[in-house]
Amino acid sequence: MNKENQKPSGATIDDLAVMIKNGFDNTASKKDVEEIRNDIAQIDDRLRTVETKLDRALYTELTHLEARVTRLEQKTGIKSSS
Repeated sequence: MNKENQKPSGATIDDLAVMIKNGFDNTASKKDVEEIRNDIAQIDDRLRTVETKLDRALYTELTHLEARVTRLEQKTGIKSSS
């Protein structure tokens, strides 16, 4: 369809400019994005710390359980399967 056959939409250039401005008003700024990136980096660091502590705790618990099983096997005369 060419421009001659199109009906006018009724929107002026000023109306379109306001609509575009309103759209950009709801868009995150570079500063907003950078703040989110920093927040995510802090969360990532905290998660890494939690994972490290959990890994250590699980390793310690496993070591203690292995020692207890070994003592039980020795006391009962059961041979270890490993």
